[in-house]
Amino acid sequence: MTIRRRRRSRNREREKVQIPYYVNIPQLKPDDPAWKFGGWSNLRKMIKRYRLLVLARDITSCSASKLQSTMLYLACNEDYEAPVHLVIDSYGGHASAALGIVAVMKYVRTPIYTSCMGFALSMAALVVIAGLMGGRTIYPNSFMLLRRLHMKEPKVAQYDYNNRWMSMEDLSVHLKTMKQLEYYVQDGLASWTGKTMEEIGELMDEEALLTADMAVVIHELVDDIGTKQSMCQIVDDTINQYRPSVDEIERMNKLRELREEQEREEERLRNYADDEPLDSGGGDGGAEMEPA
Repeated sequence: MTIRRRRRSRNREREKVQIPYYVNIPQLKPDDPAWKFGGWSNLRKMIKRYRLLVLARDITSCSASKLQSTMLYLACNEDYEAPVHLVIDSYGGHASAALGIVAVMKYVRTPIYTSCMGFALSMAALVVIAGLMGGRTIYPNSFMLLRRLHMKEPKVAQYDYNNRWMSMEDLSVHLKTMKQLEYYVQDGLASWTGKTMEEIGELMDEEALLTADMAVVIHELVDDIGTKQSMCQIVDDTINQYRPSVDEIERMNKLRELREEQEREEERLRNYADDEPLDSGGGDGGAEMEPA
């Protein structure tokens, strides 16, 4: 009996309809004051619309393409002269993807400020240093690191199924490409920091983890150490610039109240029409005959 009861209880649990977790989330309407600040559902769109970008993952072709498309979209808007703040916390990634991000940063009309919050290693440090002169910030307890490019050996199967290792021709091609990318990286770092390529090369060979003080005071890779005032400046340039005013919030509240009142009136008329009895056209309820 106990086994049957357990089976029945299991079947009942399986038959229960599982309500998705997102059903109870309130749906916001465009007229509501909280539409612009609609919680986690609109967080990414809100941040991008308010010209605040975050790079908190490895720099790959996918993440670079998303960041490039966002920067190009913001540069084509009417307020293209407003600054874009790029917050970086990444361990680096592909050199070609990072150079693509830097190319968009340098050739758009919009000024792009960069901030390091956390780690900016290898190619992420390149993106931080590539920001607008005077707008490159590293916050306390953050670290930067510059190092030379490392070439990973591709899979041999895509070149030769018989040989275990790559051929010398393929190795020479990859080595030449890596040297060319490293030259581009060193040239960019030298031009953005005012140092020579030899100094940049020595700094890459050290592979030292630089604190905020070392990056600003000793090596002069970025412009300033972040403070509370600089964080408030980021908020003022992004979110507070597009925050709705008190008059706009009052206007939205009035529109919402008016819409709710109209809906209640429509519902009342609809219920009155359903409850009203139908006239048969005869008897006392019929139309009166006009005298001849």
